[in-house]
Amino acid sequence: MLKKAEYFDGGLSTGIATIHNCVLYTRKVIGDVETLLKETDALSLPGTTGFIHSRTDNNFLSHAHPFTSDDEQLALILNGTTRGTGNDEFYKFQNSLMNDFLDKGIKIKSAVPPYSKKPQRILKNGLEYHDTEPYAHIIGEAVKILQKKLFRLILQKRQGTLLKCCRLTLLILHYIQDFPTL
Repeated sequence: MLKKAEYFDGGLSTGIATIHNCVLYTRKVIGDVETLLKETDALSLPGTTGFIHSRTDNNFLSHAHPFTSDDEQLALILNGTTRGTGNDEFYKFQNSLMNDFLDKGIKIKSAVPPYSKKPQRILKNGLEYHDTEPYAHIIGEAVKILQKKLFRLILQKRQGTLLKCCRLTLLILHYIQDFPTL
């Protein structure tokens, strides 16, 4: 089954994420699914919910999918590319956003020395980042805000229906498997 997830011409990078008891587990390699299985414990990761992704356009381990939020509670895979979809204003905004994350102390995990002929995704420290990582941080931050608001609502209402709604919302976002016990 894992081999079917591999890109038709073999993966230059492959990653997997699973969730178990509110803990996110990720493994990444430069190489295909076979390399992932040989060099990591991917087959023995806990959990029954997860995903695997293999890409061909990648030579940096830090650029392998999945990308995670700063708190390692959310894993994200982008199937496709955002390259060519943005204009100068788009990249200016994205760079500003990533620099804001950097200023907040959020580690930009995909940051590497510039490698593109005309780099568009550049941090103020001169490093280039992968175009998927901003989305992991944006969604991760949004989920934190949502979680705080829902938690306050639960404390106010204490209704079982609302708790079920929270679980569904968080599962859809692949944030955590089980809502923490209140």
